[in-house]
Amino acid sequence: MKKIFVLTGEPSGDKLASTVISKLQSISSEIEYLSVGGSNLKKLGISSIYDLKDITYLGFTSVILNIFKIKKKSIKLLRKL
Repeated sequence: MKKIFVLTGEPSGDKLASTVISKLQSISSEIEYLSVGGSNLKKLGISSIYDLKDITYLGFTSVILNIFKIKKKSIKLLRKL
């Protein structure tokens, strides 16, 4: 079985990824998906390691203020893969 990991960074990426995966699902049911995504991927039944709203930081200041959270979640994500 083939596996595809999808990482979206914001809501429009989640929407685009859900469109692509929807098309892939219609072509082949023998693909396993895992993601870091939002509600659009969830509607397709794609499990997400983190919800998109928990990892989206907009703007330079927001990233700097949350850099340790981002690092911690990145390490946890790499361990799951």
